[in-house]
Amino acid sequence: MLKAGILGATGYTGVVLLSLLAYHPHVKVTLVTSNTYRGKKLSSLFPSLSRAFDGVLEATDADHHGTCDVYFL
Repeated sequence: MLKAGILGATGYTGVVLLSLLAYHPHVKVTLVTSNTYRGKKLSSLFPSLSRAFDGVLEATDADHHGTCDVYFL
């Protein structure tokens, strides 16, 4: 399983990408970031994306090096 991180997950591209990856059989989203909404649960902003990722948004400017196999910016 490929671990994916999405930096800027609450923007248009991030939301579309999350909706696509939610049903991908070989990808698990393990990191989502947003400076605007950091500390909030992604599902509180976008309930329909809780299947893709139901964790807390982290700060985009934090050090996420090595936590995922692939990052989308």
